[in-house]
Amino acid sequence: MQNMPAGELKKDFLLEKIIDHQLKFSYCQLQTDGNIDNGISSCELSINGKGKIMLTERFEWGSGEDRIGTNIFREM
Repeated sequence: MQNMPAGELKKDFLLEKIIDHQLKFSYCQLQTDGNIDNGISSCELSINGKGKIMLTERFEWGSGEDRIGTNIFREM
């Protein structure tokens, strides 16, 4: 898995909707260096064993190979 290079965004767009209890995203980003990146992600909400909210995001960048990954956000 490769991470996206850190860069500054000039403009970005995010579209989302809920399908079958999952949050689906499509995004497009214009970086200040002129590069355009885009991708999709799907998020699921759950409650962990301690009763805290957890969001699991599975993403895939459309602008490159092997650019998939998972982000997990946990309530503190």
